[in-house]
Amino acid sequence: MRRVGWTLVLAVASIQSLAGGAMLLGGVQATFEGDTGVSWAAVEAAFPTVTAQFEIVSQSSLAGALVVGVYSAVVCIYGLRAGQRWAWLSLWLLPAYMLPGIAGLLGTDNQQAFGYFGLALVAVAALGLLVSIPGVLAGAAPARKEA
Repeated sequence: MRRVGWTLVLAVASIQSLAGGAMLLGGVQATFEGDTGVSWAAVEAAFPTVTAQFEIVSQSSLAGALVVGVYSAVVCIYGLRAGQRWAWLSLWLLPAYMLPGIAGLLGTDNQQAFGYFGLALVAVAALGLLVSIPGVLAGAAPARKEA
C-alpha cells in the first residue's frame, strides 16, 4: 500500500509541475486573452500599470506552482517512498497550496471545470497521503534493542 500512496502523491506533484511550467512558458498575455475574451492590447492601452503588475503576479504565481510541484515530487521520491514521517507531514503542503487557486477557479463563470479537476487532484493527493500512513508509522517505529 505504501507504493500506491506515494505514487498517487507523485502523480499529483508531477501534474502540478507540468502545469505550472507549461503555463509559465506559455505566456501570460495569451492565457489572459483566452480566459477573459478581452484583448491584452486593449487592456494594456487603458491600464499599462495594471497589466505590468498582472504579468509580475502571474509569473510569480506560476513559478511558485512549479517549485511546489518539483519540491513535492522530490520529497515524495526521497522521503515518502522511504516511509519518513517528515516527508508525509510536509507533503500536506501540496494540496493546501492548491486549494486557494481552486477556490478562485470555482468562483468564475468560465473556469469551473479546471476547479473541479483541481479538487480531484487534491482528493488524489489526500488519498495517497492517507494510504501512506501505515508505511509512515512502520518506518517511524523505533528500533528494538536485542537482549
